[in-house]
Parts: sequence; structure tokens; C-alpha cells
Amino acid sequence: MMTVLVAALLAQMPLSKGAKWTYGTDQEVDFIYEVTGTEKVGETECFVLEVRTSEDKLMRREWLTSDEKGVKVHQALRGKHIKMTIEKPYFKVKAPFEKGASWEGESKTSDGKVSTYKAEVVAEEEVKVPAGAYKAWRLKTSHQSDAGGVTAVEWWAPDVGMVRAEFEFSFGGSVTPVTYELKEFKKGGK
Repeated sequence: MMTVLVAALLAQMPLSKGAKWTYGTDQEVDFIYEVTGTEKVGETECFVLEVRTSEDKLMRREWLTSDEKGVKVHQALRGKHIKMTIEKPYFKVKAPFEKGASWEGESKTSDGKVSTYKAEVVAEEEVKVPAGAYKAWRLKTSHQSDAGGVTAVEWWAPDVGMVRAEFEFSFGGSVTPVTYELKEFKKGGK
């Protein structure tokens, strides 16, 4: 039973060193998500997921673990300097995806600003992106803080991870929409 659950989880976001997702956008820049290695957060060994632009600008870093219940965020870094402390690790994605399932979490910056994360599984759908056609689960997600936030509709495919996302960034009174579509996915090593 445990093997089946772990297989279901890894099908949602296959984490291993060297795993790499390249997303084209409707902007002039691509985004690369890559598992660059492992590091401990406290006593917990985590995968380090870096998010960079195609111009090699670091946008985000997350320290993630996976088990039969899902992929959890243990620590995050926005840009190069804004460390997000996470007192209670929260799910980035839960296993298995089920229509109507939802989860949430919270992180804090060093100056005490709180950021909340919420996700809800909406439906399973067919999605076509440059990397191929997938049967994927549509999720509604939200990252909100005092400074603004990001809402999104994301599609997650088995054994690949996120294949499409429609983001709305709301900061400083303006809203910027950005669409990501998976161009290429490379599984990492063991």
C-alpha cells in the first residue's frame, strides 16, 4: 500500500536531483524550475527547488520533502534575500489529487510579514502545451501577503508536475497576468 501511495505522490511532482521543468510564458522570458540538490532544514533533509528566469535571475528557492501524503514546503526564499520562515511545513500539493480537496499554509518574513498559501483541486481535464498533451488536475491556488499576492489556476499532470499555469500577480495596485506552459521536462536521477 505504501508503495502505491508514494508512486501516486511522485506522479504529482517527481522530485529528484536534476529534475528540470522549463516553462514558456506569454512574456519575453522563460522560467526554469530545477531541483539543484538537497539540504537540511533543521533535522529534515529537503530537495532544493530553484526557480530562475531564462536570463539566470533567481526568483525563488523552496526546500521540499515528499512522502505518501504529499509534497511539503519547509522553507522558502524570495529572490536572493527574503527568507520565508515556515513554522509548520505545509503542502504544496497533496496526494492523491481528489476533486474538492483543499489545503493551506503560512510563512513569515524576517520582519514579521505573514504570507498565506491556499490550494483547491477543481477537476481533471485534458491540457495541451508545447511539451505535449496531458490529462491533468486543475487547481486554484493563492499566495497572499500584506504587499499583495498571486492567484493562479494550475494544471498538474501525473509523472510530470505542473504543465500549465495562469497567474495573476497583484502588487502595488496593479495586476499582471502571466501564463506558463511546459516546454520541456527532464526527470532527475535517484
